[in-house]
Amino acid sequence: MAPTLKQRISELIGAPRRVRLRQINSTALTRDFTTADYRYWDKARRAKARGLEISGLLLKPLASKTAAWTLGASLSWEAGSGMAGGALNAWWERHHPDIVRAYEEALNLGDCYLVVNADLSLTVVPPHVVEPLLDAEGDVAGWRITESAEYRVLSAESKDSGQAAGTITTVDEYTLTHRTRRTLRGGVSIKTEKYANLLGRLPVIHVANRTGSDEFYGRPEGDALIPALQRYGDLIDAAIRGNIRQGRPTPVIERMGTAEQVRKFWEQFGRRETQTLPDGTNETVDVIDFDPDQLLTLGGEAQFRYAAPGSFSGDTQTLLGILFYLVLQHSEIPEAVWGASIPSSRASAETQMQPFIQWIEKKRGLAGGWLHDLARVVLAYMALTDWRIDAGTSLHIHWMPLTDEDKRLQLDTVSWAHGAGVLSDEEAKKILAISN
Repeated sequence: MAPTLKQRISELIGAPRRVRLRQINSTALTRDFTTADYRYWDKARRAKARGLEISGLLLKPLASKTAAWTLGASLSWEAGSGMAGGALNAWWERHHPDIVRAYEEALNLGDCYLVVNADLSLTVVPPHVVEPLLDAEGDVAGWRITESAEYRVLSAESKDSGQAAGTITTVDEYTLTHRTRRTLRGGVSIKTEKYANLLGRLPVIHVANRTGSDEFYGRPEGDALIPALQRYGDLIDAAIRGNIRQGRPTPVIERMGTAEQVRKFWEQFGRRETQTLPDGTNETVDVIDFDPDQLLTLGGEAQFRYAAPGSFSGDTQTLLGILFYLVLQHSEIPEAVWGASIPSSRASAETQMQPFIQWIEKKRGLAGGWLHDLARVVLAYMALTDWRIDAGTSLHIHWMPLTDEDKRLQLDTVSWAHGAGVLSDEEAKKILAISN
């Protein structure tokens, strides 16, 4: 019997399809305000965190080299107003070290803050003392900075520092209209000062590293590397302990007979001892007080000898190399920049540098947001005392070339454009940062 039209169509279409609707939780938070554990990461970068006593040393160059390549060379600003550009570049040159330090702190900890003071000085503020002030819509309306320190009562008879008498706390709140500074001693307010904010901007700049699309705070550069670094440290620690043992051959007794004879030997010559393990727990073990300078008498066919442990340094080196390779791949910093030796020397280094330069250019682009915010605040302060400076002028960053090849390419391009009449003398000088 021939299939009906409905059956043929059913065969062509196939089995009935099921439609699954993805439900979106309308009550779920769309902004992640969780922060990194700043205290842990401060210990980790100094190799003081548990499990990172050795491998934590790799976190310092990870942040240091990234900061040096990204912002190490001072940038220059091109402004629509000539007076604004010159004043901003002069200020930037003076405060460039603090800007790089804040960026390196953000790479290490995930976040850092820069405060532009009324006298145009710059203060680098650690992230654990700063919190945002949010409005009813969840947008940042200001910042609160809370800092505490011990104060001491000076002795009238002596010139020493005296005894610690308590804590003094300062709370600075920055909003678009005011800055309020409160001073508390022992938790009791003793002074409140209020200053008008004439900038129309918040003078606190949040430097956040590797912020996700739904995240408010940043992440440390080595955030995902902790498990690999812990294994790296375990391997090195085990290798060191193993090599210490290799330098001290192990005494071995063989052919002691049956298990019962071995048990009796331990009962006669051994003793029980409680040892404290590195993690603080206790363990009871059987030990023999062995003195190689004294005569050792064995019964039956038992034999005594010194056994040297087998070498395992090759395996350890291979495993450490694999873990370090994972660190390189995640950090995207090539071996040549880390300072490690590479097999094919120059050729391999040159091959690795091109993608690394593109990665640094990406990091520069990501840093452009807070760099522009900082420049705008500085220009706003300058415009308060100098009418010739336009705080709303257009701004454009000119980055220093990363390699000599980039400088050569830039020079050749500008030379051609100037010779063809595309660029004027002043435009060519500005691009090449040549002063009169």
